[in-house]
Amino acid sequence: MDIVQMSVQAGVLIAAIVIVRAITLYRLPKASFLALWGIVIARLLIPFSLTSRWSVYNLFAGLWGHEDTTVPTGSYVTVWGGQAQVPALPEAALSIPPLTALWMVGAVVLVVVFAVLLAKNYRALRAAVPVEDHAVITKWREEYRLFRPLAIVRSDKVDSPASIGILRPRIIFPQGMDLDNEQLVRYILVHEYVHIRRFDTLWKLLALCAVCVHWFNPLVWVMLVLLNRDLELSCDEMVLRHFGGTERASYAHSLIDMAERGRPFSFMHSYFSKNAAEERIIAIMKYKKTSLLAVVLALVLTLGMATGFTTGAVAKES
Repeated sequence: MDIVQMSVQAGVLIAAIVIVRAITLYRLPKASFLALWGIVIARLLIPFSLTSRWSVYNLFAGLWGHEDTTVPTGSYVTVWGGQAQVPALPEAALSIPPLTALWMVGAVVLVVVFAVLLAKNYRALRAAVPVEDHAVITKWREEYRLFRPLAIVRSDKVDSPASIGILRPRIIFPQGMDLDNEQLVRYILVHEYVHIRRFDTLWKLLALCAVCVHWFNPLVWVMLVLLNRDLELSCDEMVLRHFGGTERASYAHSLIDMAERGRPFSFMHSYFSKNAAEERIIAIMKYKKTSLLAVVLALVLTLGMATGFTTGAVAKES
């Protein structure tokens, strides 16, 4: 399967998720949307496809080229319709089609831009000061354990709390923030702890890799924005579940306070920001304990969309 086929198939799935999300956002567990975005990322980055009789592309088998597909020079090794296709070696190493060259230039530019932004963020936080011997944070550390080393620091380079890192994560507080506000600090720590425990930074990096490869597809950029929103929504839901759902109003108020301090939206790290704050507050105030029916519907939806939109059409027998 070449990049265009991968991108088209993922684009159809993204469009379907956007529609389903608009209808069920406040009805289904938010983790179900993360599972769907995970399927999209896999579709964008894994260069082969299985076939299924339940694939929606069986309806367009005549239009979707799955038999004897010609593989462009230098494309991925593919499996389509059950037959493996291996690209031939290029006849002329310097002969690159114009569209392929344009795609390569765009991908390289994005890789450089994202790498520079990431390096800039980490360099700005290099001077962060560890928070030591603080009663509220010490008490929180005793209750919440992490198998990875977790640092809690303060920095004058951030305006709102943030979490960064994968193997050696850090929770960062603004330098001027009042850490004696136990309720607010507790909310922030639990929120960022969920991000860190779920490896949300890794999810974001994988999404950025998908964007670098499929930058020409506008729906992939939609996926990146909505994935970041749903990471926050799912995190809020888990925090409320942790506190029993009884602190919705105070948590929402804290979110508004943090959003007012927020810095611009970042694809790199998890920030309290103004971006989609209204959507998050509505979700918080509508929060209720997830029912068994909602869990079953989310599971069926995820499996159904994964089967229907990420598998290929079954080749017809001649």
